[in-house]
Formats: sequence, C-alpha cells, structure tokens
Amino acid sequence: MKSILDKDFWIAEGRARVQMELSKVMNKNIAKNVILFVCDGMGLPTITASRIYKGQLQKENGEDGYHSYELFPDIGLVKVTLKI
Repeated sequence: MKSILDKDFWIAEGRARVQMELSKVMNKNIAKNVILFVCDGMGLPTITASRIYKGQLQKENGEDGYHSYELFPDIGLVKVTLKI
C-alpha cells in the first residue's frame, strides 16, 4: 500500500477517479422530482476545513475522507456576487 505522502499515490488516485467518471453512463431520463440543497456559506475552503475537522474528530486523517454529499453523482457550485 502506498503512503498518502507519496506523489504516486495521488497520481493513481486521480487516474482512478477520472476513469470512474468516464465510465459513468449518462442518465437521459426525464426527472420527475428534483431535490435542491442550498448550503449558504459552503465554499470550497469551508468544505475542506469541515472535512479535515470531521476526520480529526474520528481520530483519522481528514483530507482522506468525504462528506456524504460530496459523493453525489452530480454536484455543482455557484458563486453569487452582488453589485451595489
């Protein structure tokens, strides 16, 4: 098993993730319902910090874990700016 401190670990992890995404079959069905989660203040730094903290509480390395919503098949981020 490769160490998470080894760059080859992350290269292999990245390749596996890309291959997993490329192997997905696109769902072309028409949606009957949509569930929209609106998480105010959940930018990338906040998500990363909360993931690390969650891992630390479980006596694990937080960078290796994921929140359940990060594993949803489709996810998007939106940035809203106000011009006054």
